[in-house]
Amino acid sequence: MLKNNPKYHRATIDQIDPLGNWQRSKVMEGIFIENKGSIEASGLGMSLIKINDRYIGDMPSEQYPLNGCCVPGCRRLYVNTNGDFLPCERIGTCPNIGNVDTGISYERVKKYYVDEYCEKSIKKCSNCWAIRLCSMCYAGRYNDDGFENIGNCDGTRREIEKNLIFYHQLLESNPEKMDFLRDTYLV
Repeated sequence: MLKNNPKYHRATIDQIDPLGNWQRSKVMEGIFIENKGSIEASGLGMSLIKINDRYIGDMPSEQYPLNGCCVPGCRRLYVNTNGDFLPCERIGTCPNIGNVDTGISYERVKKYYVDEYCEKSIKKCSNCWAIRLCSMCYAGRYNDDGFENIGNCDGTRREIEKNLIFYHQLLESNPEKMDFLRDTYLV
């Protein structure tokens, strides 16, 4: 409902993101650096690190990342009450990637989370300017009917654009506030 409400369109995005505005002001003040365990370190900090560490080349790349998707079973593993392994706790209705009796099925991971994902998303995602900074994961793309390339792409692109603008504003106005990026990396 909010996505289609004109009140929440781009012209007023700062009005509906007071936490984001607060986070950016704290980074500009340097508080982010002093208090790495603070709330702004989680979301905004990760976005700045991702922007800072992105690949920049002379020529466009023909290869596309899996956006914000993690490699299923690599960083997280959720076990439901039936003993089935799921990629994470955020995905309720999705194909399992194995179970406690047989272990992880690499064939299922490849079939459902790599091949099917590529087949259904590359056509749309490969034409998106934000593909290499996208954070949309499988959780927003699985439903009872299986994998669909659904999700709030417009909202995700607006957030990426806002973070890119902030990154460059910070780089131009307070480059010393970016020093923390040299010592930080995403795992």
